[in-house]
Amino acid sequence: MRKAQIAALTAATLLVASGYYGLADALDLVPGPVTAAAEDITPQPFPRVASPQATVSQPSPLPEDAPVPQEAALDSLVQALEEDEALEEASVSASVIDVATGEEVLDHRAGTALTPASSNKLLTAWAALSLLGPEHTWETSTVLEGQTLTLVGGG
Repeated sequence: MRKAQIAALTAATLLVASGYYGLADALDLVPGPVTAAAEDITPQPFPRVASPQATVSQPSPLPEDAPVPQEAALDSLVQALEEDEALEEASVSASVIDVATGEEVLDHRAGTALTPASSNKLLTAWAALSLLGPEHTWETSTVLEGQTLTLVGGG
């Protein structure tokens, strides 16, 4: 008889607890499959990216006496990269162009085809070229706010 009472009380407790949980779930007070609220399935507009609200200013030109990077100094930096143990299995290439003159200051295997760091970059580039074509360009601008330079891409 004692076992029957324990079983009946256990069943009643579970039934009452389930009822309260079902009610709380229907009122969206607890997570669960039952809900009384209608689901909002209206399409939302595509989010727009807002650029920083800073004044866009053009960078000042380089002074006439600004130092020009020397090929030997740049080459030593590339050599240090190649000798770095962390990049032991990597292939290093570099190209440095003086934007003031358009002259190539350093060409360290820049024409060598290398595996990209991420195959996702390849897929993204392929998709962009397929969809937009090779003549498509993106307008970008720069925003200088204090010591922070932000590139704002458009498109």
